Amino acid sequence: MVILLPIVVVNEIGMGDPFFCKYLCPQGVLEGAIPLSITNEGIRSALGVLFSWKAFVLLAVIVGSIFFYRPFCKWLCPLGAFYALLNRVSLFQMKVDKDKCVYCLVCKRACPVDAISAVCRACSYGEYDFKAEDEVTTGSAVIDDELCVYCGWCEGVCPTDAVETNKPFKGTLEIDQEACQTCGACVDTCPCDALAFPVSTAPGQRLDRITKHDQYCIRCKACAKVCPNGAITVTRTEIDHTPIKSVTWLDAFDAIKN
Repeated sequence: MVILLPIVVVNEIGMGDPFFCKYLCPQGVLEGAIPLSITNEGIRSALGVLFSWKAFVLLAVIVGSIFFYRPFCKWLCPLGAFYALLNRVSLFQMKVDKDKCVYCLVCKRACPVDAISAVCRACSYGEYDFKAEDEVTTGSAVIDDELCVYCGWCEGVCPTDAVETNKPFKGTLEIDQEACQTCGACVDTCPCDALAFPVSTAPGQRLDRITKHDQYCIRCKACAKVCPNGAITVTRTEIDHTPIKSVTWLDAFDAIKN
């Protein structure tokens, strides 16, 4: 629908329609058709089968979000599918040391994209109430490379340091708290839960409008792009890659970094 249909199905001048955007993506209905039809009777009268179909898709995504984490991103978005193909040959793979893993399932609960399948077959209940020297734990822990975004939550919460993360980008994440209006667009967009609304800890304490978990940011810049006030600045200072001498590749990495 994204690549083949626009190539095969073309109009009289040889151009293909954006079939995914036109027939499946519900963003246009949510941000355009519904608001405009509320205020314009002419637009309401022009709505037809296509609007009804995309409104149904939008409703399905909203209902699905109640039961599943980011259903649109996981099952409908073509960009995620494209990235998933590249993840199979990615140089930045997650590593799980099976000799250290005690299958406590903490990483599975912490993963923001449900990329970890972990099963504990013989251990005590709870997150940390196990004694590895006294009881034998068996199970499995598998990280799905197609879903993993290399945020590092699993490494951060692992009580036995069994997970090793290799992030492709290093850099900084800065939030201008004065410009931030706490709209929550960045929190909703972040794929790795690196941004969150603050939690009050003491009476009279001044809270930031948005808090950040910088160690879990992957420098994707999605938050900076959706911020309506330009309050977020993400800078990529370094790309982790094997040493190369090719000027072409170095220029390409600089372009990605910037």
